[in-house]
Amino acid sequence: VSTQSTGITPRMDPKIRGKVITDKLGPENGYEETEWNVNDARKIWCFGPDQTGPNMVVDVSKGVQYLNEIKDSVVAGFQWAANAGVLFEENMRVLRVNFHDV
Repeated sequence: VSTQSTGITPRMDPKIRGKVITDKLGPENGYEETEWNVNDARKIWCFGPDQTGPNMVVDVSKGVQYLNEIKDSVVAGFQWAANAGVLFEENMRVLRVNFHDV
């Protein structure tokens, strides 16, 4: 999913963002199998690079304690990686990173 194609923004209310993502990526729009559900869309930690890009980190963990203690470090590392790129120092494009466990 791209922030440009769905119209979502980092400052959007998580409940509204969840509805927009699930509506635009549903079966009626040609997306038969999508990994997005309302809960995932509400738990987006950050967008990158520069807090507005098309890449995102999504918290899909279940029952993990003390996750907020490492959130800032994860977000900072993701911002750096999304900006610097994995190979050839190019920005990543339309990447979803699922955070399952600590």
